[in-house]
Order: sequence, then C-alpha cells, then structure tokens
Amino acid sequence: MSKYLFTPEDDVVLLRETLEQVLYTLDDPDNPYYVEMKLQAARRLQEVNDRLSGRAEQGYDSLKQATCWADNYLHHKPWHSIGISTAVGVIVGFVLSHCTEQD
Repeated sequence: MSKYLFTPEDDVVLLRETLEQVLYTLDDPDNPYYVEMKLQAARRLQEVNDRLSGRAEQGYDSLKQATCWADNYLHHKPWHSIGISTAVGVIVGFVLSHCTEQD
C-alpha cells in the first residue's frame, strides 16, 4: 500500500488497535498469539515511523526550496525586493493607521 494513503490519524488508530491487542494477550505470555501480536506490533510501528519520517522530509524539502527561491530572487532582483517590501510596509501602515483612527 502506498505511504501517502494514510493520514496521521489513521496511523494513530492503527497503533492503538494493535497495542490494545498486545495488551489483551499479556495475561498469558506462553500464548503463541502473543508472539505473533508482538511481531505485528513491531512491524506496524516501523511502517508508521517510515510514513511519518517521509512526511517530515517532504516538509523540510519544500521549505528548503522556498528558502532557496527567495534567496535567489533577493540576489538577482534586489530593487524589486526593496520595492515590494516598501509597498507592503506602506499598505500595512495605511491599514494600521485607519484601524487606530476608528477606535
């Protein structure tokens, strides 16, 4: 199954169900079902860890790409960057000044 079909909530539910099954079998460690459940819990835990670490890496990669893009834009078009930040500052100042006048 693809690692992108699961949500974090699905992962938590899957782990909870598996751990509940393991806890119910703890009463009898000689039970062969206990060994099977322990292996299944370890396998599911590894699957969830793999999926969650993949999401973290994707987030890091997209943040790194956005940072590189912004850095390149600032270095290649410094005057555009100054103009944009000035325009944003004027707009924010205008909005804030009108908000304080109405109070």
